[in-house]
Formats: sequence, structure tokens, C-alpha cells
Amino acid sequence: MKKDTLFIFLIITVILSLIFLSGCGEEKEAEITPPPKVEGESKKSDAGSSFALNSNKSDSFNPYQAQTQENRLVGQLVYENIFEVDENYNLSSNVVLEKETRDNMWIFKIDTSIKMHDGSNLTAKDLTYSLSQAFGSRRFNGRFNTYQGAMASGDDTLIVSTTKPNKMLPYVLNVPIIKAGQAKEITPIGCGPYMFSEDGNSLVAFDEYKKRDTLPFDIIELKEYETIEERIDAFEDGEVNLVVNDRTGKNSLGYGGKNEIRYFTTLNLHYFGFNMADEFVSKPGVRYAMQFALNREEAAKVFLNNNALPTVAAVHPRSELYSQDLARSVNYNMDSCLTSFNNAGVTDADNDGKLENMMYGIPVEINVDLIVCADGAGKGDIARKFAKELSTIGVTVSVRELSWQDYNTALQEGEFDMYYAEVRIPGDFNIQNMFEEEGSLNFGKILDDELIYVIDDFLAAGDDTRADKCYNMMNVFLNKSPIIPICFERRELIMHRNFVTGVDPCDGNVFFGVANWRIH
Repeated sequence: MKKDTLFIFLIITVILSLIFLSGCGEEKEAEITPPPKVEGESKKSDAGSSFALNSNKSDSFNPYQAQTQENRLVGQLVYENIFEVDENYNLSSNVVLEKETRDNMWIFKIDTSIKMHDGSNLTAKDLTYSLSQAFGSRRFNGRFNTYQGAMASGDDTLIVSTTKPNKMLPYVLNVPIIKAGQAKEITPIGCGPYMFSEDGNSLVAFDEYKKRDTLPFDIIELKEYETIEERIDAFEDGEVNLVVNDRTGKNSLGYGGKNEIRYFTTLNLHYFGFNMADEFVSKPGVRYAMQFALNREEAAKVFLNNNALPTVAAVHPRSELYSQDLARSVNYNMDSCLTSFNNAGVTDADNDGKLENMMYGIPVEINVDLIVCADGAGKGDIARKFAKELSTIGVTVSVRELSWQDYNTALQEGEFDMYYAEVRIPGDFNIQNMFEEEGSLNFGKILDDELIYVIDDFLAAGDDTRADKCYNMMNVFLNKSPIIPICFERRELIMHRNFVTGVDPCDGNVFFGVANWRIH
């Protein structure tokens, strides 16, 4: 590391609280700024085929303000992410040339030859500014558990400070880059493969994009269809060429069967949680036994319509860090479930066909209160099947399907023994806020310092020890089972059949590698 860079960082550390809070103040009303016109003759791609996306002109296209899925999708073509994480959880970047980490600091060398859509060069200041916007936004804020602040050292060096060592930090930095000072704009300047046309009704290929010659489209029209029926008809009629569908949600749309569906895995984790105030489920051995009563494959493929990927941990199953051996150790098996309950002291003490929980030497009947939000597709089915499996060995689980409001009230007030939850976890797999005393996701009030320690140990691990530390983290979590992970949600990327090849969507960018698309 250059001495001057280190010196600047040490000085700035004292006032980082001011740095990372900058840009989070009161926002003025958004203003529409016409996209800049790039001078010179426009290049043409070989294909030049027509392509159209749906959009919402009443919403912002600013990636830190956009509320609609349509506009966020459009933004993925306009705003390059700092890092990308593909479907197999491999890390890459089009803007970061080099990276290194020491203790609580990351240093990134930026490719300043990249052009922004206004003709200026990308600088570390733009990345620092974008990180401050991400940190202050509801859409991205939840991933920054260890982020402390960022600063630019010259045009080509970005320095990020963390509250603790985190060698996985780049995996949470798949956030869009906008030009510094553009946070209040509805169409801020970016550096992605496409830019907004002057009238805002289309995207045009950016001539200075490094892979411009292989971009599949010269122009992408931005249509606007508001109702569900209009959106479905527009896609089926070829007026819109690509849609993303969430079949796990209550607003899942039904498209015809003559389409190509590609899947990408999100970090939306489904899991069972526990109330530590309950005498029965507060026992680690009991929670571990319940792992075997969950048929994750059935949950993902049947009840969630193949729109989920089974998991036994809060670790992406496609990541090379995920231990398949540990996953197999808790495969669905009711014989193992019963044996594990018996090992935890839960037996049929009075031979009535029901298991009892021993309290001070007295057998107590078991009736677990499991709450689930009924608004989402499949969750109730998974909870009921889980309860049915446990009933076969004499454990009673009563499933309460609640409206979102009633579910949230019960969750906040601790009116449950178990709960079915869905949360988006950070890309570094840091779920400490589920187990910290004041953690925003610690609904069951579980406190266990070892859980915090093994996560910290994993985050601090270098390339040579990370796999071992992840294995240890997964193993501790399985043995203690503070939660029972079920699956990660997947999304459908739907396009017309035989239209394009080379499509490789990932969470955070369905247009990942768009320069590799080939039109038929």
C-alpha cells in the first residue's frame, strides 16, 4: 500500500461518522434532467433487433429511489454495479481493477478509463457517492452490517472502512453507480451499457461502453402498461420482450407456456424461527431434531413451484463455500427425527402415542404454536406439511395462518412458539442481527455468543481458510439450530422462445453479461 494512501486513511478514520452520513440528509423534490447527448457518429451492433421493456413513467428511474420492479429492471441496463455476483456466487467487476484488504479496511483500484454517459471519466468519487446513497436507502441498507464509511483517495482509489474485519465485503457491494451529485435526479448519469434517449422513451446503446460492438440491441423501447392484464397481453403479443416473475409472491403473474424461463437465485431466505421463552423449543436438541422433519426438496419444488433452492444454512447453496456433506447430514428422515428427539429427552413417557417434554421429571404434553403469514404462496403449505410430519411421531404443531398485519403483531409481541419467516440476507452471509440482543431480526430473543463468534470468524477469514471457517459456521448452526433454514427463493426470467441465447441472469442484474447475448 502506498504510504500516502495509508496516511490519508488514518486521518479520515477519525471523522468517518461524518463521511458515511453525508448524502443522507433531507432530499429536495426530484427533478428530471434530460440525459446528455453523446457527440459523434453512433456505432451500430451487428444485431440491432428491436427490444422493449415495460416501465413506469410516474416512478423514478434513479436506482436509489425507484419503487417499481419495472424501473429497477430498466436501471440494470443503465447503471453498472460496483461488483457482480453471478448465479454460482462468483465475484467479478467491470470497474474494479485491483482490491486488497487489511484489518478493517478495503482498498479498491478503479478503472478510470470508463466513460460516464455525459462523457466524463469514472472516478472513485462516483463510487464513494454511490455507496453513501446505497447505505442510506431502504432498498440496499440491510446489507451493510459491517460498513462504516468510504472515501476517495485521488481519482482511482476507493477506500472502505468496516466496523470489524470482513473479507466478504465485496459480495455486498453489488450496488449501482451513479455520478456524484446526482442523487436527486430521476434519471441520474450512469456508466452502464445503455443510456436514456433525449426524450426518455427509450434506451440507446452507449457508444463509449467498452463492449459496445457486441451489445445485442441499438435501441430498447420503454413501454408503459399499468394493469396486470395489460402487462400479460403486452408480453404475449410481443410488445414487451422480457419480464421477471416472482411465483413465490401473492402478485405472481400467469404467462403462457410457449416461452423460455430462466431462473436465478435470490438471497431471500425462508426459515423457521423459535421463541426462546418456550420451554420446549428453547432446547437446542429439540430444534436439531426438527431439522429432520423438514422435506426441503418438496418445499422448494412442489409447494414453491420450483421457484426456490433448498438450503440447510444461511449460505448460498451454489457457493463453493456451501458444504454438501453437512447438508446431507440433516436430510429429511423421520426415523432420525424421532431418534434425535429421544436423545434430547423427548419420549413417549406414558405410552399414549404422543411424545412428552420432561419438565422437572414430569412429562408434559407438547403443542407447538407455529405462526405463518398467509399472504405468500406456498408458506402455509410448507408449515402444514412440517406439522403433519411431526404428528406422525407424536409431536403436535398447531399452524396459525395470519394476515400480514396480525402476523407482524404476533411476531413483535412474541405470541408464538415458532414462526415461518422470509428475509433477505446480506451477500456476506452475516445474519448476526438475528441473534444480537437488539438485532432487528431477533424475534425469538435468542442470545448466544458462539453464534456471533463463528460468523465473525468466517468474515475475518482469508482465501486460504474461508472454506474451513464456513464449514465450522454451518456445523455450529446445525448443532444449535437457532433457526431452521428452508430455501432461498428463485425468480423467473421469462422471454419469448428462441429469441436470444447467452442469457445469464443473476440476483441484482438480470442483464449480467448482456454483451454476450446473441439474437436468433
